[in-house]
Amino acid sequence: MEKNKELTVLTESLGFIMINTSWRIKDELRKAFIAEGYDVTLDQFAVLIRLWNEDGLSQRELCEKTLKTKSNITRILDSMEKKGLISRHINREDRRSFSIYLTEKGRDIKNKLISTAITMNNKIFKNITSKDRENLLRILATIANNLG
Repeated sequence: MEKNKELTVLTESLGFIMINTSWRIKDELRKAFIAEGYDVTLDQFAVLIRLWNEDGLSQRELCEKTLKTKSNITRILDSMEKKGLISRHINREDRRSFSIYLTEKGRDIKNKLISTAITMNNKIFKNITSKDRENLLRILATIANNLG
């Protein structure tokens, strides 16, 4: 009986609830992208957002801005390049690195993906007051700052 109590404590912990919620959000957004006809993962969407904001970032800058490791960003970019969303160009200032640019296809999907993400965000906060939403976001930012 004591083990069940320990499991209950773990499954009711903030970390468990946040991870579970994060997985559900990511899965729902992925399904929404697929339903709209876009084969874009959440990691790729994070890269697209950065490039829509500032095209031509280096792989290192994308690592920093998306909080991904070098090997993860390389894998993500490889997949995006195969899908025709981005292209890599040798950085003129540092020939050892690449600058990442959106292709026309990568630029063209911006409005639809953002619209889908906004719809998902509205679904997430359905039945939550604006005050509770502000408090939740403030508390989560504080927790993130507490952890470094």
